[in-house]
Amino acid sequence: MTQTAARPLWEQPILRRVAGETLRPGGLALTDTAVRLAAVPRGARVLDIGCGLGATVRHLRDVHGLRATGCDLSFRQLRSGAHPAPAAGVGAPALVCADAMHLPYRRGGFDAVFCECVLSLMPDPETVLHQIAHILRPGGHLIIADLVQRRRAPSCPGARPSANTTVHHTNPDAAPQCTAQDTAPSCATNALDPAALRASLARLGYTITQEQDRSRQLAELAARLVFAGLPAQALPGGGCRAPGYMLFLATSPTSCGDMPC
Repeated sequence: MTQTAARPLWEQPILRRVAGETLRPGGLALTDTAVRLAAVPRGARVLDIGCGLGATVRHLRDVHGLRATGCDLSFRQLRSGAHPAPAAGVGAPALVCADAMHLPYRRGGFDAVFCECVLSLMPDPETVLHQIAHILRPGGHLIIADLVQRRRAPSCPGARPSANTTVHHTNPDAAPQCTAQDTAPSCATNALDPAALRASLARLGYTITQEQDRSRQLAELAARLVFAGLPAQALPGGGCRAPGYMLFLATSPTSCGDMPC
């Protein structure tokens, strides 16, 4: 099976069974941590990019009292989720099919944006970050949780990249990230280079306020997936060095400055 024909990991039933409806490491507990660290107040207007089944949108509303909405490019995912009612004061349906590279929201319309296990799926993450800066109010909160390249991580025992494997490592000090052409795509296909992410955020005027290594939660999810029957080669990193998982919190520019807002 070719990679283009393979069903993405986030659309496979086994991930939903093991990870729950958030479909990502850390689940809603990590989202709760981010809300607390960013001090997002009740009633804030919040967007969840790559909302999938809508679980985080419902949680942000029900538990944190936020006016949350979400968008995702996968109509299959949106259709499979339970749609909450439109959020009052946001001016958009609860869940919409939209491309993160071209967000259909007004300037400064959100107080916080969640981007959990999404940037690594984007063909141009910096364009997405620019789009987010446009829709965030000045000084608004950006929450990123995603797979990242590890620096000088030990190779998996016996692992060998196959002849039909593409290696991605924009940082020469980072461990190679491998894309096996016969496995389904996942957010590990292009795990983020943390240094490149920091540089992009700085260029766009963001200020990073928190960084946390959450790789243990990725490892725990991977172990549960294997125990549930997912082949090890289908896991993030495949037969190559395993990626890590990090949480980044940042605030948006307080003014456009030289940015093309």
